[in-house]
Amino acid sequence: MGKQVSGNLLKLAILLIALQEVGAGAATPALGAIAAAFPDVSPTIIQNISTLPALFIVIFSVLYGFMAKVMRKRSILYLAVALFLIGGIVPAFFDNIFVILVFRAMVGAGIGLLYPMSNDLIVDFFEGDTRKKMIGYAFAVGMLGGIFFQMVGGALSDINWHYTFFAYAISIIFFIIPLIFLPEPPKKTEVAKGTAQESTKVPIRQYVLCILCLLWAICFTAIVANGAMVVVGENIGTGAHVGMLFSLMTLAGFFGGLFFARLAKILKSFSLLFTYWCVAIGMFIFYAGHSLGVLIVAMCIIGIGLGYAGSNFFNKSTDIVPFAAT
Repeated sequence: MGKQVSGNLLKLAILLIALQEVGAGAATPALGAIAAAFPDVSPTIIQNISTLPALFIVIFSVLYGFMAKVMRKRSILYLAVALFLIGGIVPAFFDNIFVILVFRAMVGAGIGLLYPMSNDLIVDFFEGDTRKKMIGYAFAVGMLGGIFFQMVGGALSDINWHYTFFAYAISIIFFIIPLIFLPEPPKKTEVAKGTAQESTKVPIRQYVLCILCLLWAICFTAIVANGAMVVVGENIGTGAHVGMLFSLMTLAGFFGGLFFARLAKILKSFSLLFTYWCVAIGMFIFYAGHSLGVLIVAMCIIGIGLGYAGSNFFNKSTDIVPFAAT
């Protein structure tokens, strides 16, 4: 396993990796200022500053599984940190929108490696209730990171839109502990060798779970994509109110992840159903609501479902899939 570290330091190192998982949102508050700085550029292209990283997160999250089979986890971590920091900070020095988009794709690639890594490391090092708690904590910390990056990025964008990208420089501090102290976990195939979990085949149930996760994500994305237009279009609130609503949703997601392990013990087999009901009830309240107060309630309910769902899907995957195939 390599270097030995204390249990608390190991947990801290993994959670600091998870903290960066929603870092792509740091540039979102600056989109209006960037659009004003590039009046001749299509709004769709400007929006890619926010959406392009998501595409590369998907691609590199898939690639991570293949890379983890042939590379050391620490090597992947070094690569992910380099992509995240270079792609995040360098756009501050350019006035070419297409160059900025290239580096935004790089940020997405870095997050795409960090996102599955934090959960993979939890599976490597923890078992039972501790694993459930760590999965919940990792998702909760990711939500906190999302709030942090959006707040810092928004504050810096008020000074100059270029400065928004300096928000990523703060991550250098957070990466120090994982880069120095995170031990290299043993290969899953070596640990599973000679045990009942030697198979690396992914069960059919896991693919069903992925489909359920996709359907949940589609429902959740409906709120993310259209919430702002509803609030402003129906004169319920301003752009500032939209930011507040989504910050509250993210904060509720933090608590959903934080208390995941406790809720899972209570809900048991109804655990997955709970995530769908949170989004369904929250969306119905959002649909029926015509005041800011009602929308706050709706977004908080959706946020709880968000935090619980992320932890729940990852946890169920670790239960379904053999250790060597995790």
